[in-house]
Amino acid sequence: MGWPEERINRAFKLARAQKLDALLFFSPEFVRYLSGFRGEGILVFGLERGFLVSDGRYLTQAREEAPEFDFRLSQSWLSGTAEVIKNQGFEKVGFEAEGIPYIGFQRLRELSPGWELFPLGDELKTLRMIKEPGEIERIRRAIEIAEKAFLEIRPRIRSGGRERDIALEFEYAARRLGSETLPFDPIVASGPRSALPHAIPSARLLSDGELVLMDFGARAEGYASDQTRTTWLGEGKGEREEDRIYQTVRAAQEEAIAAVRPGVAAKTVDRAARSRIAAAGWGEFLRHSTGHGVGLSVHEAPAISEDSEVILEEGMVFTIEPGVYIPELGGVRIEDMVLVTEEGVEVLTSV
Repeated sequence: MGWPEERINRAFKLARAQKLDALLFFSPEFVRYLSGFRGEGILVFGLERGFLVSDGRYLTQAREEAPEFDFRLSQSWLSGTAEVIKNQGFEKVGFEAEGIPYIGFQRLRELSPGWELFPLGDELKTLRMIKEPGEIERIRRAIEIAEKAFLEIRPRIRSGGRERDIALEFEYAARRLGSETLPFDPIVASGPRSALPHAIPSARLLSDGELVLMDFGARAEGYASDQTRTTWLGEGKGEREEDRIYQTVRAAQEEAIAAVRPGVAAKTVDRAARSRIAAAGWGEFLRHSTGHGVGLSVHEAPAISEDSEVILEEGMVFTIEPGVYIPELGGVRIEDMVLVTEEGVEVLTSV
């Protein structure tokens, strides 16, 4: 079997558990994960056969990358999908609810008299949550590329540098070092702008005596990395509130990482970071969860959050990224990627 057998078996098991005849996948991440196909299309996953619906642009590519799947040529992917379902006699069809816009769902429902559609959300997230050894190696490679690029451009993170230019130089370095694309636009935020967790790099010039937050990643064979570093420019480190915030965030991250091991609830890891920051008096300024899974998507399961119901298992890969963001002062985030191992945890990022 050319495509990943274990992945297919998990999809079969899910379909049977939900008493479904077929599953539909729309997002490029799931299509690639289950078939190996890197183009655009819809994957119709029956209990005995798989179908890939796309147009003529991808005919040769689909035959090369997903030869075990029946390729169905259609200029209208939804119409082609409906035709496959009709011809196969599927009656109960689950679909990737997060992978299709509402207007697409409405159109699919119009094309589907005689069969029922069942939206699937959290059920599907479990399919990609445990990483296989090959996936972990690709993630390691993505991290290696990102960290090499960061070290290469780090001398530019100095007084007089421009946020936008630093972000652009990172992107160029990462692509030159082997990143296929970037999983997200790099974040470079300085001074008061570092209090914006997802700041867009601006024309602002960096100055001594302020924080610089940089969030960056790379992609290797489809798999992403995600990492954040916060830097203090110039003199005065250790004498400012920003340094006390940094030390608190660092301690919170270390405590969260120490809590990671198989059998622990994800919310316990989140609580370890959150309680340390709250005890220091900055709890209201932690404005996001402690982490998120990373794989083919830069944000995927498991969520490391206070309302997560996930129990950690060996093979999960996710970020640990507590942060404190104080308006008009600045923000600190320290983000590393970790792997849950049989013994506990391995920190994958190293810069």
